[in-house]
Parts: sequence; structure tokens; C-alpha cells
Amino acid sequence: MSFEQSESDRQLSSMIMLGCVAAVQMKPPRVRIESDGWTSDWVMWNAVAAGQARHWRHPSIGEQAVLLNPSGDPAQGVAIIGFYTGEFDGDGRPDVVGWLMPDGAVMEYDHAAGALLVDGVKAVNVNAADSVTVKTTTITLDAQDVVVTNNLTVGAAINHLANGGAKASFGGEIDAKGSIHSDADVTAGDISLQGHGHIGQGDGNRTGPAVI
Repeated sequence: MSFEQSESDRQLSSMIMLGCVAAVQMKPPRVRIESDGWTSDWVMWNAVAAGQARHWRHPSIGEQAVLLNPSGDPAQGVAIIGFYTGEFDGDGRPDVVGWLMPDGAVMEYDHAAGALLVDGVKAVNVNAADSVTVKTTTITLDAQDVVVTNNLTVGAAINHLANGGAKASFGGEIDAKGSIHSDADVTAGDISLQGHGHIGQGDGNRTGPAVI
């Protein structure tokens, strides 16, 4: 076989190389691909989007990859990442699109059930400069404490169920533009609305102040 034929065969065999991620560099984003005992130099990997709108997810060590080498030259190579293997297997559910994170957190959408799930995270932050709108039939806040740091406006009724004997507490003044109704007694300081008395001052005179 001539040198030219041998070089041509080498270039053809080197154009597409199966391997796995051997090392990851964050800035600039590069990986090294190991294939059959040989390891590439730092090469770019493909992203879902890498323009003005960008997606970021760095490959994992051991993740399967394909190294594409134009003209069979690994110095010009780029890596395509994202092939399921026994170590990094797929979910297997046909109706679910989602992300499984290294710490066990899950973000997934079940398009058969119409359900979005975020699970296993420690914190969720939503920062919006103007407004956030949530429109639905029912919202359940299952938390030990719910804190509202500024003004709260409620457009309809507020129902305090007092489960377990809990009380509603207000730290400031209450201004009511309508009537206030209570099925039980109302007290102001030690004075009971239902049980207080007055000291008589004689016919035609105002009674004295309320007494306990």
C-alpha cells in the first residue's frame, strides 16, 4: 500500500471517532475525548443553543461522545455529546420530558397528565422587575410559614379556619370600611363587649364608662 493510500485510509478512519468524555474545561468550554486509549486535545462540544439565546450544561466525565474530525484531522475536531449508556441511562417513560440533576433534583413535564413537576430542590427564586401572574382555580401553600414583606391586597373573602386553635394576629391598626361581625365575644383590653357593665348616673344622665 502506498503512503498516499495509507494516509487516505487514516484520514477516513479518523473522521468519525466514538469515545467518551475524559476531561471538561469550563472557560472556554472544551472537552477532551478518549477513544480506544487515545485522548484528543481540547475541542468544542455542541450545545442546544449557543447564540444570543444560550443553553448551558457541561458534559459529564464518562459521557459517551462522537468526535467529528474534518479531513480526519483531530486538531479541527468537535465533539457531539449526549448518547444514553448503561451508566447514564434514559428515563424510559414515553410521556415525560425532563431533567434529572446530579443531586437528585428533577424538573419534568408529563404531557399525558398535563403536569409539571419540580422536586428535590433546596430553593426556588423567581425575580421579575414588573409583575408575576399566576392564574388557576386553586393554589395550596403547604409551608410552616408564609411571609409577605410588603403590601397585600385581597380582592375577595379571607377565611381563617383556626385549625388546631391557631389565632390570627395583627401587629398594627385595623381599619374596616364595613361592618365587623363576631359569633363570639369581643374584648378591648380587659373589657368584654358582651359581659361588661356600666355604673348608673341617675335618670336622664349618661351612664359611666364600661367596667369589667
